Amino acid sequence: MEIFSANLAYLALLGGIFFAVMAFITPGTGLLEIITMALLFGAGYGMTQYGVNPWALLVLLGSFVPLYYALRRPKRYLALAAASAGLAGSALFLFPSEEAWSSVSVWVAIPGSLIFIALVWFIALQITNTPALPAESPAQNLAGKIGEAKSDIHLEGSVQAGGQLWSARSETPIPSGSFVRILRVDGLTLIVAPLEHDTASESS
Repeated sequence: MEIFSANLAYLALLGGIFFAVMAFITPGTGLLEIITMALLFGAGYGMTQYGVNPWALLVLLGSFVPLYYALRRPKRYLALAAASAGLAGSALFLFPSEEAWSSVSVWVAIPGSLIFIALVWFIALQITNTPALPAESPAQNLAGKIGEAKSDIHLEGSVQAGGQLWSARSETPIPSGSFVRILRVDGLTLIVAPLEHDTASESS
């Protein structure tokens, strides 16, 4: 009995992409990154077992460009539609078959693709419907304050400040547990720098 099939590889690939998007939106938790790596590892194993259509792989990788653009500017629905269709469609044709149009079953491909596209659109719409922060929002008031890194921070991470957990970014690596200076606020992300003297008395 075949334990791992092209169907499972297809679902693992779609799941890995979805959780990668989630990890991109909410960085610093660690759990989403682990799930992403596990699913993509399963998809990669499937590629070694069933082969890869080079053109489908190129379309798949290219679909991340409009996806990134759509998530950064979520009102770009055309880019989101192109990314969703490209990711789901190219993943379907990724595993070649000599006997059919794909080695993935149509009964797995259709519901799997529709669920994947629906979830990606739901995430994008949630980002779109998030109200803009007013000029005097709690996040804006954090500029210049001290916070505590709740995860390792570099290109992404999380900081506890003002009684809340925020996504954070730093130009230099900052280890978890360190105190940081909040330089400015970029949307819902805090731009931070390491505090020279990490003392609990300085936190706010």
